[in-house]
Formats: sequence, structure tokens, C-alpha cells
Amino acid sequence: GAPQDRSYMVGEILCRNEGIIAEGGSGIVARSSVDGLGVAAKYWNMLTEEGREWFVNELDIVEDLLENSPELFGSVLPRVVAIKRDEPFDSVLVTEFVGEELLCSSNEIRVGGVLLGWEESEAVFKAGMEAMEALHGAGVVHQDITRRNMRVGREVGENGEVRWRVWLLDLGLATRAYGEWQLEWDVKGICACLGPRHWEFSLEMET
Repeated sequence: GAPQDRSYMVGEILCRNEGIIAEGGSGIVARSSVDGLGVAAKYWNMLTEEGREWFVNELDIVEDLLENSPELFGSVLPRVVAIKRDEPFDSVLVTEFVGEELLCSSNEIRVGGVLLGWEESEAVFKAGMEAMEALHGAGVVHQDITRRNMRVGREVGENGEVRWRVWLLDLGLATRAYGEWQLEWDVKGICACLGPRHWEFSLEMET
């Protein structure tokens, strides 16, 4: 059924809190599990009125995409497990916990703490661009692409082929009303985190 139909599970999910993943002005994200599936549960922490507006906006965008672009979930956005809307103080968004943490310094990229080689870094960069373009193709601009708002996964196919995937997180600032500069801002976000300047060390190691 629709994620909203599973809102009864939210209380149980929050009770299984396995630790805080992230905390900021727009909410707290806690690690949990349901039916053996690792999930991330985001709820508003009531720090700021602005933060509440971001979270409500995220729920609006997610529900709109679930209706109009469901193919994005599981491919470039985490799958939605449950949504509970009880504004203003008790709304929760539960998504599948995906991928590994991304770390990008001035000349290297690490995924889950593992240093990537040049070809792997280039593949992750392309996957990030594809994720952004898929979101734009659905008529939504992210506006807050940072390393904290991306998760990266390495998948191996039946024939041994390797595919890198990037999931975009946190749609609190996302919008359907945008101009050219917002599109460029997303591109700059991907390049700032995953662009070629981060591959220098990996290239030196391979030559």
C-alpha cells in the first residue's frame, strides 16, 4: 500500500532507535529497523520555525513525487517506508537506509571510509550527475546538494559488472518553482563534492 498506510508503524520504528544519524535545524534523523530492513526516520526537532517549514516542504515534495514520479524511489531517492503527517509537531518521514557515507577532501573521494581510485571516482561523479538529472527531469530542483545529503552504493551485477549509485537525501529546500540559477546551483553542488578536482590523489596513486 501507499507509505501513508503504514503510519501505524512509525511509533514502533522510533522506539527501536539505534542512534542519531544527523541533527540540524530541520530535524533529527535516527537509524532504526522494521521487518529486518534498516531505515532512517526523520522527525522535526522543533528547533526553529524555519526548520519546520523545511520539513513540511520535504513531505510535500516527497508525496508529490510518490504520486507523479515513483520510479525515482529506490533509484536516486531512498524508498519511502512510512509517512506520518501530524503537523506541526509530530510528522515523521521513514525511508530505507541506503548506501555508504561519502567523504570528499581536496584531492580524494572516500565511500564508507574506502579510498576510491580514479576510475571509481569518475563513475561516482557520473552517478551523482545522473541522480541530479533524474530529479530535474521530474521537475524538482534540490538546492542543497552536499556530501551529507548524498549516499553512495556499489552494486555488482550477475555478470560481474560494477555500477555505482548515488542517492540524494533531504528535500527540505527542494522546489518545483525554479530558474536557471537553481539548476546551476545543483550542478555546482555535485561538482563541489564529486568533481574531477577530488580525483588528483587517486590518479597519482594509479600512475
